[in-house]
Order: sequence, then C-alpha cells, then structure tokens
Amino acid sequence: MAAKTASKKSKNTVGVIGLGIMGGAFARNLAAAGWRVVGYDISPAARRSAARAGVEIARSAADVADETLVRHPTLGPHGSRGVVGTGPGGFSRIEVGAD
Repeated sequence: MAAKTASKKSKNTVGVIGLGIMGGAFARNLAAAGWRVVGYDISPAARRSAARAGVEIARSAADVADETLVRHPTLGPHGSRGVVGTGPGGFSRIEVGAD
C-alpha cells in the first residue's frame, strides 16, 4: 500500500494490527458494519480469514500506520513483540514477529 498523507486518510478507516482471535473479530465486525478496515498479522491464515471478511490486508504493521488515523494493536503473547508509540507521524516504532 502506498503511504497517504494525514489529510487523505479517512476518519472512517480503522487499522488493526494483529488479526487473531480478538483483533480478527474486531476487524470483521467493523468491516461488516461498513467501516474501511486495514489490517496486518504475521500469520498468513489470519490474513486470509480477515481478507475473506472484507479487511484490506497491508504488507506490514507500518503500512497499517501509514494508511490509517485510528489504529488498534492487538498483539498477543503468541510470538509477537512490539513497541508501539504514537507521535506526530503516527506509530513511532513497530516490531512484529517471532521472538
């Protein structure tokens, strides 16, 4: 996904990082309610499931941050690690992957 400037980002778009049990349900429900949802997960199966429910899949967690104004990280203990901080440009640092 190409990065967008903040002025082009829709306030009706939500980013979800982590599309497992909690994040996947969150993303699917928002998509079903008509929201544009951009998501990412390290699991290909979670990405496929979310895509079938109407979630746009980003190439990385950083791309989710670039595409959205509202972001919901749902990083669980299943091999994800991360430092998520917000700043003027969105997420200041994101690391998602196996320990």
